[in-house]
Amino acid sequence: MTRGMTRKHLENGDVMESYTHYLDRISFLRAKLLISDTSFVPNHINLVPKISKNGNFSPFFGDSVIFRLNDELKHFVNMISLRLYHSVPGCFAERLTPDTYHMTLHDLSADRDKYKVASDCFDNEIKLISLMKDADIGFDSIKMKTSYLFNMVNTSIVLAVVPEDEKEWEKLEGLYRLIDEVRMCPYPYLMPHITVAYFNVNGFDDENLKYLKKVIFELNNQDRMRFLLSLHDLSYVKFTSMMEYTDVFRLF
Repeated sequence: MTRGMTRKHLENGDVMESYTHYLDRISFLRAKLLISDTSFVPNHINLVPKISKNGNFSPFFGDSVIFRLNDELKHFVNMISLRLYHSVPGCFAERLTPDTYHMTLHDLSADRDKYKVASDCFDNEIKLISLMKDADIGFDSIKMKTSYLFNMVNTSIVLAVVPEDEKEWEKLEGLYRLIDEVRMCPYPYLMPHITVAYFNVNGFDDENLKYLKKVIFELNNQDRMRFLLSLHDLSYVKFTSMMEYTDVFRLF
């Protein structure tokens, strides 16, 4: 039996999330933006460690397991980014470059203090190497499709991506729970997405907010894209900012 890939009870007593429950949970993505109707103030607790007051990426350290994206999907995301920054540049921090685009499978450790997080990262890496020696996944890709842009907890605009069906969802959910054996996320459920742009840490006014909503609405009515997440592109990475990710090793 494949280690970590079976439906099982989690520490909080829940079982691995079903595809139906997942689709119901993300049904809010049909909303226009999930953002207030007045001047926008970002989530400073989550954003300030990553973005400086002048809008540049700050030193921020940690590790994650991520899927690198194929060139076609990176181009798709980049076209969205260019549209956002051309239309409402005052809403956003420094622009991410296409080579940084990725889909995070599982966050591990992160902190603005590199010395504080270093021991956790070392521990995560050793555990992950050991875990993958015993892993026999049984598939090599996951069929996905792009969904809606939305506001991720007042820190960024992200593009939701969705497994095509229940079979593909169970592949992705199984991988997520497998990496839980290294370090469990503080949040219990997987939200597959690609970060497109981080908000301006200083916030922005009603006029910018109104136009941002208009642009997001238009972008959310564009055609969806189908793509594959390849296990050969699943990497353990370390980062020194939200712009600087370095592959340590590929999991498969």
